[in-house]
Amino acid sequence: MAYPSPLVYWEDLIVNLDIHPGAGSISVAIGAGSNPEMNEVGPESSESPASAIELDNFRVLVVEDESIIAMDEVMMLQKFGLNVAGIASTGDQAIQMTESLHPDLILMDIDLGQGIDGIDVFQRIRERISVRVIFITGHFSEDRRMHNIRQMKNTWMLRKPVDQFRLHEIVLHALSDEV
Repeated sequence: MAYPSPLVYWEDLIVNLDIHPGAGSISVAIGAGSNPEMNEVGPESSESPASAIELDNFRVLVVEDESIIAMDEVMMLQKFGLNVAGIASTGDQAIQMTESLHPDLILMDIDLGQGIDGIDVFQRIRERISVRVIFITGHFSEDRRMHNIRQMKNTWMLRKPVDQFRLHEIVLHALSDEV
């Protein structure tokens, strides 16, 4: 005897669980879809002028050394309709990928583990090209480097953990500004 297949809705995924206790098995099917009983809420319904931007025309480079966080950020950006041009996990990769992919926006973790940090990466990149960057950090401090970021043109800051509605708001603002 199988129990009814409950549907679990999460973001744009439907998870269908089939539980067969007699056979000692559970099968899981994951597919695309949305919950028809839920209305969309959030930045997508915003009436702000920035929401009229065609986000699919923009390319984003994600720079994050933690793969799970990077994938979460990629999913959020794709949900907004943005094209994710690539993912870099080190500062050197970020510099090379920026030069070859020419993204419109970089989502940059400040703490990239070993090697150069996100602030130094951006300073090297902006010597060569003009690009918008959203810095992401778990450590907001009032040191000189953070103050310098706030003074730079085409830069924004976001705290970890990243809230998708706040990220969407900052992305819209960043992409509506001229580089």
